[in-house]
Amino acid sequence: MIKLYIFCVIISIMISFVLATTDAECEAQSNTNCTSCLNVKGCSYCKDNKKCFPRPTIPTNAPCDVSNLQMETCFG
Repeated sequence: MIKLYIFCVIISIMISFVLATTDAECEAQSNTNCTSCLNVKGCSYCKDNKKCFPRPTIPTNAPCDVSNLQMETCFG
């Protein structure tokens, strides 16, 4: 039973590393447009400075004002 648990934990960790968005993937979409940025899974976009960055866990940690923050959908 413990072997199965350890196996599942290792698989979960490996999957999270594979699916994680890197800073470089998001930053490569900076100075483009919102749609290009948000097409990269896990990225967010600032309208005012056209910065694409990994989605913050807390929106107040974003490199722009919350009113300029685009997460998951481009609007406005």
